[in-house]
Amino acid sequence: MCYCKHKKYARSKQEMLEWEKGCSEYLKSENAWKYSFDSEYSMVDCEQSVLSQLIFIRLFGKVIKFTNIEMVEGGRAISIEDKNIKKDFLFDIMHNPKSCQPHEQAQFYACDKLKFEELYHTIGNMAPVPKTIVSKNYGPNLQHIHKDLNELWPWFLKFLQDNWKEFPTEVDTLMSFREYMTYTCQQIYFTRIFDKVYKLYNEGRNWEELIYELEREKIEKTDTLISFNNLFKDEESISEMDRRIKFLIELRGKYIIHLLNDDKKIDFKN
Repeated sequence: MCYCKHKKYARSKQEMLEWEKGCSEYLKSENAWKYSFDSEYSMVDCEQSVLSQLIFIRLFGKVIKFTNIEMVEGGRAISIEDKNIKKDFLFDIMHNPKSCQPHEQAQFYACDKLKFEELYHTIGNMAPVPKTIVSKNYGPNLQHIHKDLNELWPWFLKFLQDNWKEFPTEVDTLMSFREYMTYTCQQIYFTRIFDKVYKLYNEGRNWEELIYELEREKIEKTDTLISFNNLFKDEESISEMDRRIKFLIELRGKYIIHLLNDDKKIDFKN
């Protein structure tokens, strides 16, 4: 299955209409959150596929303040504009199952693969990241930094948070870090919100209730990011980390689909 196909020599405007139609079909499909993007058309990797970009274009399009959002660089990035400020975003896979295995846990991984690997290439495990570098004329891009941080998403988010205002671009003028986390449906990556919703999940609440609770939550200035640092201990700890990541991917994926199947604009306020 492929929702956004590319046809050789296709006219760009007509193809974009077909892609938009494909995106709408995806959003209305059964268990869309569980769909693997492996077969989707992309100029680079599946996380930067046309379908992934269109989904986040629609998500950012729900934010009242943005004046223009479009696909750029021949389908390699999206551009977000607010008045005279324009910023490009690339895409990344958030959690990599191989990265969650310290060397001493390799034997455990070999005999029992992590469960969240089943959701590796689903929409809940993909996120846009600002296209920027560490300094004006030097430094790897953020995707490289994510890789250097062993592709552990909580570590990468902490790096983003600590450096958001320091990047040599206008990304902080376009949106704050808290706004970025809200617009990309990553509220659940803050400890207070995660603990509250994960507790309900462990109590057996259904997904509709969890989505409703997540939708009500706003990121507060005092909120801190989640960490998995204490879960790199033993087989039991790795299993709990696996369970949490699977929960994060599934809930975020279902939340994204929920938002995009609601036609209302969202006035995100923190």
